[in-house]
Amino acid sequence: TATDRTKTYGETVAFAGSEFTTVGLLNTDTVSSVTLTSAGAPGTASVGGSPYSIVPSAAVGAGLGNYSITYVNGQLTVDPKPASVTPDPKTKIYGDVDPALTGTLDGFLETDGVTATYSRTPGEGVAGSPYVISASLNPADVLSNYAITSNTAVFTITPAETTTSLASSPNPATGPEDITFTATITVVAPGGGVPSGVVEFYDGGTLLEIGPVAVVDGSFVATFTTTLAGGEHSISARYAGTDDHQGSTSAVLTQTVFGPPSQPGPPADPGPPTDPGPPNNVPGGGPPASPPGGGGRP
Repeated sequence: TATDRTKTYGETVAFAGSEFTTVGLLNTDTVSSVTLTSAGAPGTASVGGSPYSIVPSAAVGAGLGNYSITYVNGQLTVDPKPASVTPDPKTKIYGDVDPALTGTLDGFLETDGVTATYSRTPGEGVAGSPYVISASLNPADVLSNYAITSNTAVFTITPAETTTSLASSPNPATGPEDITFTATITVVAPGGGVPSGVVEFYDGGTLLEIGPVAVVDGSFVATFTTTLAGGEHSISARYAGTDDHQGSTSAVLTQTVFGPPSQPGPPADPGPPTDPGPPNNVPGGGPPASPPGGGGRP
Protein backbone atom coordinates (compact mmCIF):
# COMPACT_ATOMS: atom_id res chain seq x y z
CA THR A 1 0.00 0.00 0.00
CA ALA A 2 1.43 3.34 -1.05
CA THR A 3 1.81 5.81 1.80
CA ASP A 4 -0.39 8.90 1.64
CA ARG A 5 1.44 12.16 1.17
CA THR A 6 0.74 15.89 1.18
CA LYS A 7 2.47 18.66 -0.69
CA THR A 8 2.02 22.38 -1.36
CA TYR A 9 1.07 23.57 -4.82
CA GLY A 10 4.21 24.27 -6.83
CA GLU A 11 6.29 21.61 -5.10
CA THR A 12 7.55 18.57 -7.01
CA VAL A 13 7.35 15.17 -5.31
CA ALA A 14 10.16 12.68 -5.94
CA PHE A 15 9.40 9.14 -4.70
CA ALA A 16 12.27 7.17 -3.22
CA GLY A 17 10.41 3.87 -3.65
CA SER A 18 10.27 3.22 0.08
CA GLU A 19 6.97 5.01 0.78
CA PHE A 20 4.80 1.93 1.27
CA THR A 21 3.63 -0.62 3.80
CA THR A 22 3.18 -4.36 3.42
CA VAL A 23 1.01 -7.06 4.95
CA GLY A 24 0.98 -10.83 4.54
CA LEU A 25 4.70 -11.54 4.11
CA LEU A 26 6.04 -14.68 5.83
CA ASN A 27 9.33 -15.57 7.37
CA THR A 28 12.13 -13.45 6.00
CA ASP A 29 10.36 -12.47 2.82
CA THR A 30 10.54 -8.75 2.21
CA VAL A 31 9.69 -5.97 -0.21
CA SER A 32 12.68 -3.65 -0.51
CA SER A 33 11.19 -1.12 -2.95
CA VAL A 34 8.33 -0.39 -5.23
CA THR A 35 7.83 1.94 -8.13
CA LEU A 36 5.57 4.84 -7.16
CA THR A 37 3.98 7.25 -9.59
CA SER A 38 1.38 10.01 -9.29
CA ALA A 39 -0.12 12.60 -11.57
CA GLY A 40 0.09 14.93 -8.60
CA ALA A 41 3.88 14.74 -8.36
CA PRO A 42 4.75 17.63 -10.77
CA GLY A 43 4.77 21.14 -9.39
CA THR A 44 2.02 22.14 -11.82
CA ALA A 45 -0.50 19.68 -10.34
CA SER A 46 -3.44 21.80 -9.32
CA VAL A 47 -5.26 21.96 -6.05
CA GLY A 48 -8.52 21.39 -7.90
CA GLY A 49 -7.41 17.94 -9.07
CA SER A 50 -6.43 16.84 -5.59
CA PRO A 51 -6.26 14.24 -4.17
CA TYR A 52 -4.22 12.35 -6.73
CA SER A 53 -3.60 8.62 -6.65
CA ILE A 54 -0.14 7.35 -5.71
CA VAL A 55 0.18 4.17 -7.72
CA PRO A 56 2.60 1.46 -6.54
CA SER A 57 3.94 -1.23 -8.89
CA ALA A 58 6.92 -3.44 -9.65
CA ALA A 59 7.76 -4.52 -6.13
CA VAL A 60 11.35 -5.64 -5.58
CA GLY A 61 12.42 -7.87 -2.70
CA ALA A 62 13.13 -11.38 -1.40
CA GLY A 63 10.78 -14.35 -1.83
CA LEU A 64 8.18 -12.36 -3.70
CA GLY A 65 7.67 -15.12 -6.24
CA ASN A 66 5.71 -16.95 -3.56
CA TYR A 67 3.02 -14.28 -3.50
CA SER A 68 0.24 -12.86 -5.60
CA ILE A 69 0.86 -9.21 -4.88
CA THR A 70 -1.99 -6.76 -4.63
CA TYR A 71 -1.09 -3.12 -5.00
CA VAL A 72 -3.17 -0.52 -3.13
CA ASN A 73 -3.01 3.13 -4.12
CA GLY A 74 -2.23 5.90 -1.74
CA GLN A 75 -3.35 9.55 -1.99
CA LEU A 76 -1.33 12.65 -2.75
CA THR A 77 -3.06 15.82 -1.50
CA VAL A 78 -2.08 19.21 -2.92
CA ASP A 79 -2.59 22.09 -0.50
CA PRO A 80 -2.94 25.72 -1.69
CA LYS A 81 0.27 27.72 -1.71
CA PRO A 82 0.34 30.77 0.57
CA ALA A 83 0.55 33.98 -1.45
CA SER A 84 -0.25 37.64 -0.95
CA VAL A 85 -0.89 40.89 -2.76
CA THR A 86 -0.03 44.17 -1.05
CA PRO A 87 -0.81 47.56 -2.60
CA ASP A 88 1.53 50.46 -1.93
CA PRO A 89 0.10 53.44 -0.01
CA LYS A 90 -0.26 56.57 -2.12
CA THR A 91 -0.80 60.29 -1.55
CA LYS A 92 -1.85 63.17 -3.73
CA ILE A 93 -2.67 66.86 -3.36
CA TYR A 94 -6.28 67.89 -3.77
CA GLY A 95 -7.04 68.66 -7.40
CA ASP A 96 -4.05 66.76 -8.79
CA VAL A 97 -4.35 63.59 -10.88
CA ASP A 98 -4.02 60.24 -9.15
CA PRO A 99 -0.54 58.72 -9.14
CA ALA A 100 -0.09 55.28 -10.67
CA LEU A 101 -1.20 52.58 -8.24
CA THR A 102 1.39 49.89 -7.60
CA GLY A 103 1.93 46.98 -5.26
CA THR A 104 3.75 43.74 -4.55
CA LEU A 105 2.86 40.13 -5.36
CA ASP A 106 4.45 37.47 -3.20
CA GLY A 107 4.32 33.67 -3.35
CA PHE A 108 2.87 33.24 -6.84
CA LEU A 109 4.56 30.93 -9.33
CA GLU A 110 6.10 32.84 -12.20
CA THR A 111 4.78 30.28 -14.64
CA ASP A 112 1.20 31.13 -13.62
CA GLY A 113 1.66 34.74 -14.80
CA VAL A 114 -0.44 36.25 -12.01
CA THR A 115 -0.91 40.01 -12.33
CA ALA A 116 -2.65 42.58 -10.16
CA THR A 117 -4.85 45.49 -11.10
CA TYR A 118 -5.05 48.13 -8.37
CA SER A 119 -7.93 50.48 -7.73
CA ARG A 120 -9.21 52.71 -4.96
CA THR A 121 -12.57 53.64 -3.57
CA PRO A 122 -13.97 56.72 -5.35
CA GLY A 123 -13.73 60.18 -3.88
CA GLU A 124 -11.76 63.38 -4.36
CA GLY A 125 -12.35 65.34 -1.16
CA VAL A 126 -9.93 65.65 1.71
CA ALA A 127 -12.77 65.06 4.17
CA GLY A 128 -13.30 61.51 2.86
CA SER A 129 -9.60 60.67 2.97
CA PRO A 130 -7.98 58.24 3.40
CA TYR A 131 -9.51 56.04 0.72
CA VAL A 132 -8.87 52.29 0.37
CA ILE A 133 -6.60 50.79 -2.30
CA SER A 134 -7.30 47.15 -3.16
CA ALA A 135 -6.25 44.69 -5.85
CA SER A 136 -7.87 42.25 -8.24
CA LEU A 137 -5.85 39.31 -9.57
CA ASN A 138 -5.73 37.48 -12.90
CA PRO A 139 -5.87 34.93 -14.47
CA ALA A 140 -8.76 33.62 -12.41
CA ASP A 141 -8.29 29.94 -13.34
CA VAL A 142 -5.02 29.59 -11.38
CA LEU A 143 -6.02 31.50 -8.26
CA SER A 144 -7.64 28.49 -6.58
CA ASN A 145 -4.12 27.02 -6.24
CA TYR A 146 -3.28 29.71 -3.70
CA ALA A 147 -4.31 30.68 -0.20
CA ILE A 148 -4.25 34.41 -0.94
CA THR A 149 -3.94 37.17 1.60
CA SER A 150 -5.36 40.29 -0.05
CA ASN A 151 -4.02 43.31 1.76
CA THR A 152 -5.18 46.90 1.33
CA ALA A 153 -3.47 50.26 1.59
CA VAL A 154 -4.54 53.85 2.14
CA PHE A 155 -4.84 56.58 -0.46
CA THR A 156 -4.51 59.98 1.21
CA ILE A 157 -5.57 63.33 -0.25
CA THR A 158 -4.02 66.40 1.34
CA PRO A 159 -5.24 70.02 1.06
CA ALA A 160 -3.86 72.11 -1.78
CA GLU A 161 -1.69 75.09 -0.87
CA THR A 162 -2.86 78.59 -1.74
CA THR A 163 -1.44 82.07 -1.92
CA THR A 164 -3.36 85.30 -1.34
CA SER A 165 -2.58 88.64 -2.98
CA LEU A 166 -4.22 91.98 -2.16
CA ALA A 167 -4.83 95.08 -4.25
CA SER A 168 -6.75 98.31 -3.67
CA SER A 169 -8.19 101.06 -5.79
CA PRO A 170 -7.61 103.95 -5.63
CA ASN A 171 -4.33 104.10 -3.76
CA PRO A 172 -3.69 106.77 -2.65
CA ALA A 173 -7.23 107.83 -1.96
CA THR A 174 -8.64 111.17 -0.89
CA GLY A 175 -11.03 110.76 2.03
CA PRO A 176 -13.89 110.24 2.23
CA GLU A 177 -13.44 108.50 -1.13
CA ASP A 178 -14.60 104.85 -1.48
CA ILE A 179 -11.73 102.34 -1.59
CA THR A 180 -12.22 98.83 -3.02
CA PHE A 181 -9.98 96.04 -1.72
CA THR A 182 -9.62 92.87 -3.79
CA ALA A 183 -8.07 89.64 -2.46
CA THR A 184 -7.14 87.04 -5.08
CA ILE A 185 -6.71 83.40 -4.07
CA THR A 186 -4.35 81.28 -6.19
CA VAL A 187 -4.06 77.50 -5.88
CA VAL A 188 -0.43 76.36 -5.93
CA ALA A 189 0.33 73.63 -8.52
CA PRO A 190 0.01 70.71 -8.68
CA GLY A 191 -3.05 71.34 -6.54
CA GLY A 192 -6.30 72.39 -8.14
CA GLY A 193 -9.99 72.80 -7.59
CA VAL A 194 -12.11 75.84 -6.83
CA PRO A 195 -11.35 77.51 -3.51
CA SER A 196 -14.36 78.60 -1.50
CA GLY A 197 -14.89 79.99 1.98
CA VAL A 198 -14.19 83.52 3.15
CA VAL A 199 -11.47 86.17 3.34
CA GLU A 200 -10.94 88.37 6.38
CA PHE A 201 -9.70 91.91 5.73
CA TYR A 202 -7.68 93.60 8.47
CA ASP A 203 -6.39 97.10 9.14
CA GLY A 204 -3.46 96.21 11.33
CA GLY A 205 -5.07 93.99 13.95
CA THR A 206 -8.58 95.37 13.44
CA LEU A 207 -11.02 93.25 11.45
CA LEU A 208 -12.62 95.39 8.77
CA GLU A 209 -14.77 92.92 6.87
CA ILE A 210 -15.35 89.23 6.05
CA GLY A 211 -16.09 88.58 2.38
CA PRO A 212 -16.98 85.37 0.51
CA VAL A 213 -14.72 83.97 -2.20
CA ALA A 214 -16.33 84.04 -5.65
CA VAL A 215 -15.26 83.16 -9.18
CA VAL A 216 -14.85 86.32 -11.23
CA ASP A 217 -13.52 86.07 -14.79
CA GLY A 218 -11.83 82.80 -13.93
CA SER A 219 -10.15 84.15 -10.79
CA PHE A 220 -11.03 83.40 -7.18
CA VAL A 221 -11.56 86.73 -5.43
CA ALA A 222 -13.16 88.40 -2.45
CA THR A 223 -13.82 92.15 -2.40
CA PHE A 224 -15.17 94.82 -0.15
CA THR A 225 -15.49 98.60 -0.36
CA THR A 226 -15.10 101.07 2.48
CA THR A 227 -13.80 104.50 3.46
CA LEU A 228 -10.85 105.08 5.75
CA ALA A 229 -9.63 107.97 7.84
CA GLY A 230 -6.75 110.05 6.54
CA GLY A 231 -3.28 108.57 7.00
CA GLU A 232 -1.52 105.32 6.14
CA HIS A 233 -3.21 101.99 6.82
CA SER A 234 -1.61 98.51 6.95
CA ILE A 235 -4.16 96.32 5.19
CA SER A 236 -3.92 92.53 4.93
CA ALA A 237 -6.20 89.75 3.69
CA ARG A 238 -6.38 86.31 5.30
CA TYR A 239 -7.97 83.44 3.37
CA ALA A 240 -9.45 81.11 5.98
CA GLY A 241 -9.16 77.98 3.81
CA THR A 242 -11.42 74.90 3.63
CA ASP A 243 -11.00 71.15 4.01
CA ASP A 244 -9.60 71.02 0.48
CA HIS A 245 -7.54 74.22 0.42
CA GLN A 246 -5.07 75.53 2.95
CA GLY A 247 -5.46 79.08 4.21
CA SER A 248 -2.99 81.83 3.35
CA THR A 249 -2.30 85.47 4.19
CA SER A 250 -1.38 88.28 1.85
CA ALA A 251 1.55 90.62 2.23
CA VAL A 252 0.69 93.86 4.00
CA LEU A 253 -0.57 96.56 1.64
CA THR A 254 -0.01 100.18 2.64
CA GLN A 255 -3.14 102.17 1.83
CA THR A 256 -2.64 105.92 1.84
CA VAL A 257 -5.59 108.23 2.44
CA PHE A 258 -5.20 111.98 2.08
CA GLY A 259 -7.55 114.25 4.03
CA PRO A 260 -10.12 116.30 2.06
CA PRO A 261 -8.69 119.49 0.42
CA SER A 262 -8.77 122.57 2.75
CA GLN A 263 -11.34 125.36 1.89
CA PRO A 264 -10.58 129.15 2.29
CA GLY A 265 -12.27 130.56 5.42
CA PRO A 266 -14.24 133.93 5.70
CA PRO A 267 -12.19 137.21 5.89
CA ALA A 268 -11.15 138.34 9.34
CA ASP A 269 -13.54 140.77 11.14
CA PRO A 270 -11.72 144.14 11.56
CA GLY A 271 -13.94 145.15 14.46
CA PRO A 272 -15.84 148.52 14.96
CA PRO A 273 -14.36 151.76 13.45
CA THR A 274 -12.16 153.92 15.73
CA ASP A 275 -13.36 157.57 16.75
CA PRO A 276 -10.58 160.05 15.76
CA GLY A 277 -11.73 162.74 18.27
CA PRO A 278 -11.69 166.64 17.71
CA PRO A 279 -9.28 168.24 15.29
CA ASN A 280 -5.91 168.92 16.70
CA ASN A 281 -4.01 171.55 14.57
CA VAL A 282 -1.65 172.94 17.19
CA PRO A 283 0.78 170.90 19.07
CA GLY A 284 -0.44 170.53 22.58
CA GLY A 285 -4.11 171.05 21.55
CA GLY A 286 -4.49 174.78 22.72
CA PRO A 287 -6.28 177.59 20.80
CA PRO A 288 -4.64 179.09 17.74
CA ALA A 289 -1.72 181.38 18.42
CA SER A 290 -2.07 185.16 17.88
CA PRO A 291 -0.29 186.66 14.95
CA PRO A 292 3.04 188.34 15.67
CA GLY A 293 2.88 191.77 17.25
CA GLY A 294 0.34 190.95 19.88
CA GLY A 295 -2.73 191.04 17.63
CA GLY A 296 -3.99 194.60 18.87
CA ARG A 297 -5.40 197.22 16.64
CA PRO A 298 -2.99 199.55 14.87
